[in-house]
Amino acid sequence: MLANAFPNGLGARRPPIYSSIGYAGRSIELNVRWVVVLSRAQRLCRVQRAEVSELRVLLPLLKQFLDACMAVGRDAGRLFYSVAATAVDRVVQMRDKLGAPFAPGFVRQADDAFVPDDVVVYAVGDIHGRAELLSLLLDQISEDIKTNAEEKRPLIVFLGDYIDRGYESKAVLDTLCYWNHDAFEARFLKGNHEAAMLQFLSDPAFGADWKRYGGVETLVSYGVKPPRANADMEEWARVRDEFEALLPREHLNLLHLLELRATIGDYEFVHAGVHPDKDLDVQVEEDLLWIRKTFLKDNRRLERVIVHGHTPETSPYRDHRRVGVDTGAYLTGKLTAARFESNDVRFLSTS
Repeated sequence: MLANAFPNGLGARRPPIYSSIGYAGRSIELNVRWVVVLSRAQRLCRVQRAEVSELRVLLPLLKQFLDACMAVGRDAGRLFYSVAATAVDRVVQMRDKLGAPFAPGFVRQADDAFVPDDVVVYAVGDIHGRAELLSLLLDQISEDIKTNAEEKRPLIVFLGDYIDRGYESKAVLDTLCYWNHDAFEARFLKGNHEAAMLQFLSDPAFGADWKRYGGVETLVSYGVKPPRANADMEEWARVRDEFEALLPREHLNLLHLLELRATIGDYEFVHAGVHPDKDLDVQVEEDLLWIRKTFLKDNRRLERVIVHGHTPETSPYRDHRRVGVDTGAYLTGKLTAARFESNDVRFLSTS
């Protein structure tokens, strides 16, 4: 199909005779850039061999050309749209075989992951003690529901890591425990930082490890004086006892009731990710809370699309196998939620 669409041949040294297409006064210039992109796509489809780095560049360019074709009207851009769409499909197939992740921001034209029709889901990334950002994001979610989803059942999935690093961990847990849940259904997942805090409560010897994860900031938020730099076991035991006495029962109950995962439609919501060598139903807590490279660097499509936090990125990430919503709120001031409705995914954030 690619070869037949251009009589002069996409691989020719000179551009094909078609210089532009137009509809209602709008046009797409078939400049050298687009000729090169489409020509390269044709060659890759023919030889079925490419470098991962080249595919990462080529896919977003093809998507830009698809968008340009759509902008002038599907009828006017039909020939070129068909050529580029075929190229995208075939290059994506090669990407899957090579095990290379999609370039950030690239999403297949036909998304095949859905949430149930009667629900709109919001997945909130790592909060890390930034209570003011949580309030701002919940306000945005409330407004979005009023504007766009009044007839659907709103569900918020918090992906864990509510505490540590930021200095408002207590205020975050206050918000999650005491805010008005009547307007939303909420599910709370466990993050590795909540697991660390619970381990410290049961074993004060773990205090030095929790301190490295950001536990000092959590202690300060509850009014507990942190131990000295080289604190011994006795001092950590004192800190644990003081912390336990100040920790509201509602906070502790919430921490003990945190879920490890939530399955909604074609999506699996977890804190960190999943081990790609294991079925989703047999994942262990350590992987769900702590995994990183083994999950992120694998490209095999999983039983469901994984929605996760844990690994901060400058912007939310989405490809064919995962949606990442940790945008480093405690440092960047950007707390993010992914919004899922039918097969549509978009993002809300505080900056």
